[in-house]
Amino acid sequence: MPTGLLERKEILDDSATLAISEVVNVWDAALGLPSEDFRSVMVGSIPVITDPYAAGASSLGAAWYNETAPNLPYRAVPSALPARERLLTSAEWAMGASGSDALSRLAGIVQKAIWDSNRRTIFDNSKAERGAKYERVAGGKCCAFCAMLCTRGAVYLKSTAGFQAHDNCRCGAQEVRPGKSFSRPSHYERFDEAYIQASKNATGTDAILAEMRTILGSS
Repeated sequence: MPTGLLERKEILDDSATLAISEVVNVWDAALGLPSEDFRSVMVGSIPVITDPYAAGASSLGAAWYNETAPNLPYRAVPSALPARERLLTSAEWAMGASGSDALSRLAGIVQKAIWDSNRRTIFDNSKAERGAKYERVAGGKCCAFCAMLCTRGAVYLKSTAGFQAHDNCRCGAQEVRPGKSFSRPSHYERFDEAYIQASKNATGTDAILAEMRTILGSS
């Protein structure tokens, strides 16, 4: 039986929690170092901590993809790990804050990298498999940006650069294999209604998004 959406989310959340706990452990151990050494240790630790969890999330994405249509010939493969330079640059930015704010930023970077690895694998394989698409999966209390993207349904556009996700985004990517369909959660009806109303009140993506924030009462 394919791994359910809720179970997927729980697994990714657990992976991110474990990775973040490692970041906290490094932080606590390095607190006594001079400021520049402390910064260097924290920045350098992010790719080292993130990579194994990101690899696992990517492998799970491929396994979940294959589970949904095991009789089809296409076999999904994990996507590449997050670029090391990008992780280091993000960690440098995080350490520009002070105290708990810096640690919170580092945690957000790790969480996003792990989830992105899973989402990227599903997105990339949906792109590679002829006739496949993907659906954005969001909870009922997601932000207006994610709600707006959910209204697009199961799509894959050649012009789409990838799965759009903000910091701390916990939306998932659900593969829709050839001949299969996606059962949209009931709360998507609220997203659709908000988008229709917002489109009547405003023109352009930014203006529609602002209207959706008001209608949905979300960020």
